[in-house]
Amino acid sequence: MKKQKILVIMLSMFMVLIGGMPALAQMYGMGSGPGPLRALMALDLTDAQKTQIAEIMAETKTDREAARQKREEVRNILAPVFKAETFNEENVRAAFRQASALMENSMVMRVRVVNQIRALLTDEQLLLVKEKMENGMERMKKHAEFKETMLNTWLKTASE
Repeated sequence: MKKQKILVIMLSMFMVLIGGMPALAQMYGMGSGPGPLRALMALDLTDAQKTQIAEIMAETKTDREAARQKREEVRNILAPVFKAETFNEENVRAAFRQASALMENSMVMRVRVVNQIRALLTDEQLLLVKEKMENGMERMKKHAEFKETMLNTWLKTASE
């Protein structure tokens, strides 16, 4: 039972670290999938804004690709500690420190691009972004609460 609890805690940490990054990135308009595109389309950008954003994205394409590759490296660094037969705290900490350094640079690049795009937006568009972020945070909170409830329900039924 203790091993199962440790596995659940480690899996939760992994999900927060790896799974949460795309959600966080999408909230700030830099994730993968239709989220960022949908967010930009909702802003009713002018042609000039679209052109400037396209230039920013073209200028940062290499950095964004490098960040994507670093996310893959992070997965490869963390996977062995989750697959290990026995728990070794020092190995987990070392893997996390190594992954954190890679994630830090990726996050700095993402925030830089987001700020470049924000600088192009009107006050009305910025207000809309703020509202969408607040709504996104609320959805993320509700989703996290739902997952916690499901986990607790499963644990309760598994222990009966």
